[in-house]
Amino acid sequence: MTLTPAFPPIEALLAHRPPMILIDSLLSADQDQALSLTCIQADNLFFDHDSRWLPSYIGIELMAQTIGAWKGFQNLKNQHPIQIGFLLGTRKFSAEVNGFLEHETLITRVSRLYEEESGLCVFDCEIYTINRSQLENRELDLANLPQISSTIAKALANAGQFFSKCEALVAEAKINVYQPQDTEAYLKGLE
Repeated sequence: MTLTPAFPPIEALLAHRPPMILIDSLLSADQDQALSLTCIQADNLFFDHDSRWLPSYIGIELMAQTIGAWKGFQNLKNQHPIQIGFLLGTRKFSAEVNGFLEHETLITRVSRLYEEESGLCVFDCEIYTINRSQLENRELDLANLPQISSTIAKALANAGQFFSKCEALVAEAKINVYQPQDTEAYLKGLE
């Protein structure tokens, strides 16, 4: 089964280009939160072919790209161009696993905690594993995804995105990002 989200393709939401696009799709977004879907594949740039997994620390980038997709969707909705943003760092990153296994399906949840007019934002982020066989059977139990707003839950249900349950919270962090008003001027200032 192929999921067909009600959102533009991920390439339309991120300033990234392959092979640096690591998330597969934006599943839902509201004013403060978003969910993305990632299926771990061996062709991922950071996939460890010896251990057959994506190292868990790459979860930080999955979180950051979900934030980028959220911002990209907000920009498109408001008829603004997609802009690059910067991952400044993370606080309190923890992972319950050493890596995400090949073919494992992940849901990344990001929730904006703080935003300054300067473009600095802080997000609370979590990554969950999903029971893929039940995902393909189109069973839904959003009650097992904590802290999802009713807007996101309705959007998921309306878009036909069905999950059985989150099997486990496998990673979490606070992510700091920055999107300058004028990216070119900002980059020239770094020279």
